[in-house]
Order: sequence, then C-alpha cells, then structure tokens
Amino acid sequence: VIVSVDGLAESVSHWLPGFMGPNGLLMLVVSALLSHGLERVVASMDVPLPLIAEHDYCAMELVNLLLAGGCYSNVFDGVRETDGLRLGGIPQQLPIGFLSLFEYYGYVEVGKNAKNPLYPLWVVCSESHYTVLYATESWETMKEKEEKEKEPIQLHYYDTLARQEEDIILELSQTRGEGTTKNPASPVALNDRPPLECCLAR
Repeated sequence: VIVSVDGLAESVSHWLPGFMGPNGLLMLVVSALLSHGLERVVASMDVPLPLIAEHDYCAMELVNLLLAGGCYSNVFDGVRETDGLRLGGIPQQLPIGFLSLFEYYGYVEVGKNAKNPLYPLWVVCSESHYTVLYATESWETMKEKEEKEKEPIQLHYYDTLARQEEDIILELSQTRGEGTTKNPASPVALNDRPPLECCLAR
C-alpha cells in the first residue's frame, strides 16, 4: 500500500516501463479496475456489460472509468430515473473533459461536468476513434486574454491516427448571446461541416 508521495513516485518509476510497453494499455485498464474495486465498478454500470464494445471499440463505461473513476454508462450530469430505471451519469466536474460527435446528432447528451473540466483538456469522440483537444494556458489566463485583450481562445488538436507532425491549432471565439455560445438551430450534414467543429458546436 502506497502511503506517501515518495512511495507513489517510486512505484510509478518502477512500473512505468511496463505501461509504456506493448502491454501497457492492458496494464492501465487492469490497474484502473483493481484500484476502484471490481464490485464498485460493476455497481456503477446501468447494466453490467463488456468494457470492449462491438467492433473492438472502447465502451463508454471504460472511458468513464478512466476519466471519472466509475463505469458510468452515460455522460449527462448526475443520476436520472426513467420508467423505474436508474441511469448513471457523471457525478461531478471532471479533471479532464469529454466531447462527442454523437451529441451533435442527438444520440447522447454530454453534461456540464464533462464539457467544463477543471483543466482545459478534453478527450474527443469523433467519428470512429478518440482524439485530444487541449490548451497550453490555464482557464484564468485564457479568460483574461479574451476579456481584456479580445484575443480568441487557442486550442491544440491532436489525432494520433492522422500521423500529425505538429498540433493543429484552433482559434475559437464565442458568439455572444446571454454570455454563452449559441448552438446551431439544427445539425447540418456532416459533409458540410468538419466533425471537430460539430463537437465544439454543442
């Protein structure tokens, strides 16, 4: 049992080569499952299901285990009761956020706990795989620049499958309504809009 920061650092240093190796992903998943406890993990699901879904895709429950610490089956905020069923979502604000292209088409709802993380860093479910969107500055710095210097927010986008040599940098500015970004009245065809823009539109 690790009881100190020094002990944690020593343990990480010892196991890091394994996590960076060919079986690193499997080690990460097993570590997360055992750290949270198998009974607790199963209890957090709406219905106990495999963590690897059809076509070998990562199930939402596994994504939430790594981001939120529980195998929640949904990404809306909190818990909902529907026709006597208890549906579990994200219970509190996440350190690292989550965005999904499927919300743009109305298949899922991503709540504020996932959209507005503690740090400006998001896992993005876009098309058939996951990518990363992040800022190199804190929320406070970005807000100050936008309000005082009228500078757009800059976010970096990285897609491992695209074999990028450099990050793609996005400049975002809000459409001012009541201090929020306006959502599109209705989704347009995907061919008319880049998938990442669809994720950010919601």
